[in-house]
Amino acid sequence: MAKTLHQYFAVLGLSSSANPEEIRKTFKELAFQYHPDRNPANPWAEEKFKEILEAYSYLTGNLEAIRAMQSQNLRSRSAANRRRQESSHKAE
Repeated sequence: MAKTLHQYFAVLGLSSSANPEEIRKTFKELAFQYHPDRNPANPWAEEKFKEILEAYSYLTGNLEAIRAMQSQNLRSRSAANRRRQESSHKAE
């Protein structure tokens, strides 16, 4: 489901009247806090990081970053599906 502009601001914990500098500063703080390298083996933090990145990319007009992230997610899912299929074939 597509998010609204208001929801993207809410992901960053900002009001919809936030200026670009506030958006950038808040993004950096949250990205640092939830970055997967700082939270290994924490899938919730990784999902939160992706959400923050998507919101920041949308609010700053960097739609290319969103496409790249979606493409990466598709590749990750494909790889996971292949591993699952390979392991089920080995079990047989």
